[in-house]
Amino acid sequence: MKKHMKNGLFKMTLAAFAASAVLISGCSQSSSSSQAQPETESESAATETAAETEMSAAEKAEISERAINNFLSKLEEGNYVMSVDGYMKTVVSSGDLVYFDYEDDETYSDFAVMSVNGEVFQGLLEGDAVSDVSYLTEGRALDAAESRLPNYWMAEEVSQGNIFNLFYNDMENPLKFISNDENVKNQVRTFAGYGELSLNYMHEVYLILDQEDPTVAHIQAEFDDDEVARYYFDDLDAVITFGDAGTDERAVSWMQAPEYPEALTEWGDEDLFVFDSVFLPGYGEDAIPFPSFASYALSVDYENFVYDDKVYIRDAHATEEDLQAYAEVLKQNGYEEAVIDDSTVYLKLIRPETDCYAMIELENNSGMDLTASKHYDYPTYTGADEINTFISSKGYPELPAGEALTDLDAVDTKNENSESWLYFYDYETVLYVYANYSDYDKAVEYLDSYAEELTSQGFEYNEADDYYYQSGNEGVTFRYHLQDDETVILLYKAEKLLSEAEAEAQISGVGFPEMDLSAYTGGRDHRKFLKTMYGKNYASAITVSLTFDTSEEADAFLDEYAERLDEDDFMRVPASAMSSNKNNCYTNEEKGLGVAFDFLPANDGGETYINFEFRSGIDFSEDTDEDEEGTTPILGSQNALDLASDNFVPEN
Repeated sequence: MKKHMKNGLFKMTLAAFAASAVLISGCSQSSSSSQAQPETESESAATETAAETEMSAAEKAEISERAINNFLSKLEEGNYVMSVDGYMKTVVSSGDLVYFDYEDDETYSDFAVMSVNGEVFQGLLEGDAVSDVSYLTEGRALDAAESRLPNYWMAEEVSQGNIFNLFYNDMENPLKFISNDENVKNQVRTFAGYGELSLNYMHEVYLILDQEDPTVAHIQAEFDDDEVARYYFDDLDAVITFGDAGTDERAVSWMQAPEYPEALTEWGDEDLFVFDSVFLPGYGEDAIPFPSFASYALSVDYENFVYDDKVYIRDAHATEEDLQAYAEVLKQNGYEEAVIDDSTVYLKLIRPETDCYAMIELENNSGMDLTASKHYDYPTYTGADEINTFISSKGYPELPAGEALTDLDAVDTKNENSESWLYFYDYETVLYVYANYSDYDKAVEYLDSYAEELTSQGFEYNEADDYYYQSGNEGVTFRYHLQDDETVILLYKAEKLLSEAEAEAQISGVGFPEMDLSAYTGGRDHRKFLKTMYGKNYASAITVSLTFDTSEEADAFLDEYAERLDEDDFMRVPASAMSSNKNNCYTNEEKGLGVAFDFLPANDGGETYINFEFRSGIDFSEDTDEDEEGTTPILGSQNALDLASDNFVPEN
């Protein structure tokens, strides 16, 4: 994007220069009209050259637009091959058949994605037939497989349907397009089988077409010269050839006479992974009883739970009678029927200590749509007195008396926030206070006076993000929002942070070299988060943040601590070894210890941050980025598991 902005600025500069030249020429002629001179040959040539340059740029832009539209149209047609030497050939035979041919048949299993009568299936290509066929979803094979194809770039959630939200055209070569977009990089790495570690070292992604109506396209990415990067990654070049993609007779034969999978009889491991992610480990299986009417078309959405913390299940073959029978099964399993927001739902208390319920909603939509999520009974507070009693117990000043705000009500959502991995942290409180106001100026005056009280009691104002935080404890914050409908929302949020002593106990106390924590600015216990998100059971897992006045001080600190790690037989390895996304990592496999960190220097050499992750009780035989069995994961689960599990895509 920076290059794009610079090129745009360059264009504007030329235009501005041309405009100023006209103005200067006009002024000169006006001030001495009696001595006006005819245009010289050199001036005429300069004007013609500028016009030619401007026309050339416009023509290039038109060529780029036509070329990219032709490229996208050919992707949609579904008749192309994408090859990455040393890894895989992806054949998009048609909208109904996509298959994946790995070069290393001993490690990976070739597989096909096939659509028949509006249903998509996946099967392994072994021997002379298709085996282990499973149902994926409704629709076309090409759409179901798009997460592994450049077709995905036009998905609404990726580019809002506009490729130029991801790529910009090169100013010199109209057939070259450049992207720094993280969605593009995250997908392109999978074309070569690279894991998430590669994102730390990947430069821009280039799309290069051979001509305006392309027959060949290259998707390329270069990697750092860093020794870790060069050990694990080669520069990537995925070559797309349009037309005459060919087919696989085994897949075609199956599609002509499909042998459908048997009806499902129980939840699979991936299903339970999704359930546990939403309801917390150990609660998923009991939260959603298996439907006895299930067909082979019963499917769990492995992607969207990542984004909204809900389980989506569909069986396209289910009938209205099946839904009614399942509602009775829910009641027999402890659910009670209720109406929430005008919708009939089924509730079951699963964690009394946090007032957490499993909530299921059923809908007949040419089949069964089931949505399952957590539901909480929030602690509530009514009126200024109750609210003041609560917030003062959490270290906040009381709200001032007065009538500027009326009808105060509050709910504390700390349990929901703490138990959802969308939020990542544990909280003492997440209190939303809702109030009304009739006079805007008086409401502003009231809130300004409360802000003064906050600062007088040790809170500071963060101008960049417009909130107040407690000095020495940035986990305790306050912010408010005045809305146009004469309502106001106040938010009191207090995270559970580790004290310096608690952090030290989980560093040297579990076997890491002692660390000087005089620059300590906060830390969190991440065991629950890592269990929920990755399914990892660590003896301890904490984050530690340190802040230094200069990058030199931070450098010296890291050098000293690295020496201590070396002395204690820690080895520097890729952070994927302990399922971390940090850039640096040391582990001691014998002790089951791992520490990873990021170094975040300020541009001006000033205040510098180091963020650590310390984990103990690591089973290094499990914590690896490599797929040891070498099997091909279910296609429909790729996006979800790639986000939610560090051991999905093997490293080359």
